[in-house]
Amino acid sequence: MNPVSFSKSTIAIAKSAAITAPNPIAHRGIIERWDYPVEIHEVTTKDGYILDLHRIPRGQNESKSSGPCNRPAILLNHGIASSGAQWALNLPNQSAAFVFADAGFDVYLANHRGTTYGKKHVNKGTGLFSDFWQFTLDEMANFDLPAIIDKVLELNGNTQLYYVGHSQGNLVGFLTLADNPQYNKKVKKLFALTPVGAAHYARGATQFAYLAHNVFRPVTAFYTSVLGPHELFFNIPWLFRLVGELVCKNPPLNYICKDLIEISSGPTGPHSNMNSQAKKAMHFDYGNALKNLQKHGRVSIHAFPHPYNYSNIDTELYLCWSRNDWLATPADIEKILVPSLRSGIIKGSFEINEYNHIAFALATTTKDRFDGRRIDKTFERLGKDQAGFYTVFMPFPNVQITDYSILREAFIEKGVIQSNGDTWREQRRAAISIMRDFGMGKNVMEELVRSSIGEFLEHLEKLPDKSNVDLYWPIKVLVSNVINEVLFGYRYNYDNCEPLMNYVNRFNAQKYPQINQYIVENVHRSLKEYNVDDEQTCFAHAYKQRMEENEHLNHWI
Repeated sequence: MNPVSFSKSTIAIAKSAAITAPNPIAHRGIIERWDYPVEIHEVTTKDGYILDLHRIPRGQNESKSSGPCNRPAILLNHGIASSGAQWALNLPNQSAAFVFADAGFDVYLANHRGTTYGKKHVNKGTGLFSDFWQFTLDEMANFDLPAIIDKVLELNGNTQLYYVGHSQGNLVGFLTLADNPQYNKKVKKLFALTPVGAAHYARGATQFAYLAHNVFRPVTAFYTSVLGPHELFFNIPWLFRLVGELVCKNPPLNYICKDLIEISSGPTGPHSNMNSQAKKAMHFDYGNALKNLQKHGRVSIHAFPHPYNYSNIDTELYLCWSRNDWLATPADIEKILVPSLRSGIIKGSFEINEYNHIAFALATTTKDRFDGRRIDKTFERLGKDQAGFYTVFMPFPNVQITDYSILREAFIEKGVIQSNGDTWREQRRAAISIMRDFGMGKNVMEELVRSSIGEFLEHLEKLPDKSNVDLYWPIKVLVSNVINEVLFGYRYNYDNCEPLMNYVNRFNAQKYPQINQYIVENVHRSLKEYNVDDEQTCFAHAYKQRMEENEHLNHWI
């Protein structure tokens, strides 16, 4: 079986969506087809373009009360010659839009000017030769994306969002953060699928396209200087439909369509804003120095438009790439993109084997790389791929260490959680010693478990309807009570355990401030019964006693 598959699934979903939507790739039709809630909001840019922003506020089977309050916002930005629909074309368990919604995110699908969902303007028509189509990535980066980000944060209520881009979506993100540094504070983390540097090291059809562009540069320069930059594809939608119907729909020609996609793997098109000779992302070249000066305010020494200053990017970046990607090649990332960024800004780099440029957005196997049913196997695979140290977002960051030498360095040699050196060693030694004293691995702990199980069984006996019992919370309380007694010296009654249940919920949702608050409150409650002369019966009391004897244990006090 081909590990990267998307063509059959995409066609099937498009046909299924047509049942509920006149346009087979309409966002609302696709999203509602799978029983997800959808909202459509209009975003008006400063230069008058009206863009549709599609929102999936919660998961498939969740009630209105479950979201989007407190859900982190995630913005998905599409690649070139595409739209936000690319994130929802496969089955729910294969499409990023649905997977993120089910994982607890408030999902937003961006659409740039000129796409199917970006063909409106406050006063311009969209005729073939309308100046509506005179735009470049400069406008997308400085007008579209800032307006979209502001709208997402307005709707979600948070001050930051997560950003996932594919191909052009990454480039627009980079350019926005470079030219509008204030937006670095609004983007918490940027996840770049197939991050494009300048495509200088592109292969296949894209390499040929750049070669042709350089050969015919005088012609294209004259065209843009006289007529301005002009869209050549999205303003002729019937051409796309004709090619789709005649070439890509039925065999045997559909294999030609598939081969062309794989050969090119996402060509950049006429509005790339990249200068492959200069090996950097540049503002759009209008063909002559005067026009560039008028549009951009300054030019380079060779009359080219000035490059984007990627050192302004201050948002944490995570790069996902593949050696099979002929557009965003490893050489392009390593030799052009990475050197242009600040040192340390890239927090993760992940190679996805066997994916080409388009597969990052449309492959049906993407979610299979993270199997929630066997998370141990997933972590084992990630540990091997990422040298034993990586971060998983679910949706909040979880640092995973699976390599023994790194684990030893982090927890024994250097220490973690605001502690290191002698302080860390003393805290670690005290904690281990106390837990051993309380019977970790001995009969004392076994007795605590037996006692808690006894209370659990008594609770079940008191239930009036034993034919319809939900064991979820009783089992949670059973386990949590054992931990709570070891740490703080007391248990919760099954009829009055709301604080413990709230803590478990917050722990599962990784709401760290509330988790810390629970611990602090319970430590204070436990210490009210503390007497230095008594035999210590819980971790809080024993640690307090040792704090009075060892200055290293007072590190946080």
